[in-house]
Amino acid sequence: MESTVNTKRQDISHGMPPPNKWAVLVTVMFGLFMVVLDFNIVTVALPAMMRSFRASEETVKLVVESYALSYAVFTLTGSWLRERIGIRPTFLAGLVIFTAASLLCGLSWALPSMIAFRIIKGLGGGIMMPTGFTMMTESFPPNERGKAFGIFGMVIVFAPSIGPTLGGYLVDFLDWRFVFFINIPIGALVFALASRIMRDTRPLAPCRFDLAGFLSLGFSLACILAALNLVRGLGWTHSLNLVLFAVSAAAFAVFLVSAARADCPIIQLNLFRNFHFSVLSFLNFYRAFIMFARIVLLPMMFQSVLGLSAFRTGLLLMPGAIASGLTMPAIGPFIDRYGPRWFIFWGFIIQAAGSFMFYNIGPGTDTGYIVASMIIFGVGAGLLGTPVTSAAMNAAPRRYIGQVSIVLTVIMQVGQAFGVAVFGAEQ
Repeated sequence: MESTVNTKRQDISHGMPPPNKWAVLVTVMFGLFMVVLDFNIVTVALPAMMRSFRASEETVKLVVESYALSYAVFTLTGSWLRERIGIRPTFLAGLVIFTAASLLCGLSWALPSMIAFRIIKGLGGGIMMPTGFTMMTESFPPNERGKAFGIFGMVIVFAPSIGPTLGGYLVDFLDWRFVFFINIPIGALVFALASRIMRDTRPLAPCRFDLAGFLSLGFSLACILAALNLVRGLGWTHSLNLVLFAVSAAAFAVFLVSAARADCPIIQLNLFRNFHFSVLSFLNFYRAFIMFARIVLLPMMFQSVLGLSAFRTGLLLMPGAIASGLTMPAIGPFIDRYGPRWFIFWGFIIQAAGSFMFYNIGPGTDTGYIVASMIIFGVGAGLLGTPVTSAAMNAAPRRYIGQVSIVLTVIMQVGQAFGVAVFGAEQ
């Protein structure tokens, strides 16, 4: 079924890139920039949300966790939707959902409404991300895709660099609600551009949606994250948490059975028969798991423990994000020449050193020490990012390359959500 769909897609598009390929690239970059930015820009606003909603630190983390989980789960639907209704309608639908949910988040009147709107926002972002990658791939011939994705990658790594600082500025000088309102003009611009320049392609025989796999996997993830979020208040062995862990495991078992039987499973389990791909997938999970401790929990610590403003918190986080963003594209040619193994090894060592330095941060810690720890951690994260991802792409069987980016995206987002829950529970 997969090969049939792909062939029909190529027949409809005639195998030729549209004449406005650079306009497509710019449009997709702006759209996906919002999606990536939303993971970072919100974190520095969490303390302000705590005060506004009179919420605890544990519950306000659901603002981040709900978006990350929803994004990860609904990323799985993007591939099926674009085969069902076409690429442009799918991208525009995700964009409209994301932008409208941004407005609703800014208008939230209580924490439950905020969490509900963040889940909807994750739905929109999850649809946009894989569809945007497909659009870029189909807009450029093979001999120009490296250049296109290189430009796109620079923009994506820039989003984490400015997110905390921009969010801090909006919180300190305007209001925390503007971290959501800022997406509205960008979303409107992207919608106008996409409606005008993007060309649609539509296959004739889409796969049947794996509803059982989608529901069982989503329910499993929801239960495990709910349990982890309750650990701090109830402990690991509380009866409610034990029930949630057990239900999560049972739902995941149902997902495995469903995926094994489905004609078009929501995740291709055959990918994980490859030992190298499985190991690299775990490394992607671990990298996201550790990284989100910095992205989410450090801003809260800087503001609540060190008494820093949201804007200054963003400035302290920026050096690490910039270091990571500069490291990733810089080592690309060397990975192609020497392989990923040593970059992964040193990435773990350097990232571990940065993580160890975080434990020594407290009231009275010198600013230079904090900046140095951020840079060291960022360099380690950058050394891990490119080689782990590229090695996973190379390790996967060729017939599954189309699903690899979706699988890795889901693994990364689930790892981020787990990182928030686990490290938050241990604070």
